[in-house]
Amino acid sequence: MKLKSIIAVVLAAVICTAALCSCGKSGGPVLALSSTEGKPGDTVNVSLSVSGADGKWSSCGIHILYDNRLECIASEADPQTPSYEKGGAIADMTASVAVIWNKDLLDEIEKDNKFSIFFAAAGEGNVGKDGDIASFSFKIPDDAEVGTVYETGFFYRDGDAFASADNDADFQDYAFSHWKGGKITVV
Repeated sequence: MKLKSIIAVVLAAVICTAALCSCGKSGGPVLALSSTEGKPGDTVNVSLSVSGADGKWSSCGIHILYDNRLECIASEADPQTPSYEKGGAIADMTASVAVIWNKDLLDEIEKDNKFSIFFAAAGEGNVGKDGDIASFSFKIPDDAEVGTVYETGFFYRDGDAFASADNDADFQDYAFSHWKGGKITVV
């Protein structure tokens, strides 16, 4: 009988501790890619945004996935650099860079018929805001059929980051476990 009482007390303590820990960690940064639509041959914009992180983040390094049938519009200066517009969420960041990754892909990306954009931004202190981080342009193939849906998403690779100034691991883990992909639909 004593053993059952001890087990019940220990089990109750574990449940209470878990409940207390989870209450303090509810919510966090959510990274998302917008959804859009366009006609065959159209160029459409997809935004990378964040919510739940206003004034709480200082840098990011993120791999964005897109269907390899889409053409990521590159800058005129370099075919491996996507043309992108900075969003208000990184207005106070000191630097940002983006690279198109469509060569020497990892097997897991290639087998899913995807390409990637690596995007990074950094600032001093937690100057990152909620809102659009950056917007990228994609050309829908001229021969795309109406109703075709091109999925966009994220890929975590060692070294990727969504960091606060104090490098809170729980903050980053939340961002990478709650991100939301988007889609481009042909109309």
